[in-house]
Amino acid sequence: MPYLERLKFTVQSYRSTILRRDLDRNRFTPNQFLQTIGCLDMAFYDASSCCGVEVGCKVFRSTARVPNPVRFKDRVPFYFVGTIDGKKTYAPMSLGELGFFSASKYNSKMPRYYFDDGYIYIVNATPKKLQIKGVFEFPSELGSYTNCDDTKCYSDDDPYPISLDLSRSITEAILNFDAPREAPNQTGSEIKIDV
Repeated sequence: MPYLERLKFTVQSYRSTILRRDLDRNRFTPNQFLQTIGCLDMAFYDASSCCGVEVGCKVFRSTARVPNPVRFKDRVPFYFVGTIDGKKTYAPMSLGELGFFSASKYNSKMPRYYFDDGYIYIVNATPKKLQIKGVFEFPSELGSYTNCDDTKCYSDDDPYPISLDLSRSITEAILNFDAPREAPNQTGSEIKIDV
């Protein structure tokens, strides 16, 4: 793996760890941590998770896999899953609740979503497109998604989704732990870092 790609991966993995610790401790999510997939296509699929075997039950799910969100201790994986205009949100549920929520007297008709195997599934609604906001493990993975105006959801020219105080922690970790381990290039000369 080339040095630049390793460095990007290292920054993203430190960011994920530092954000998880910070958000589990503080319970408040600043907007600069959030990223948006503005226009995720949805369609009906057979409910079977076994390739080539159909069970005859159709579910409404995203046509593409969604990048993994940062793993939190006790929070739902996304901050918003709803309509592309942001006016209607879908309540989160777990896959295990699927067989039981329809028996609820008050919530059985409420539009809900669950996240499984990288896909978003919608229950009690059939939106053609979804908007999703979350704190994703690898911000660069959103570069393959587009908003409704055909702009990319992320590029390396966009502001990196982290606050300045936490970006310093990433820089310190790289300089203290990773930079000293980098091997010299093929010519044997050293990589000098001005601090």
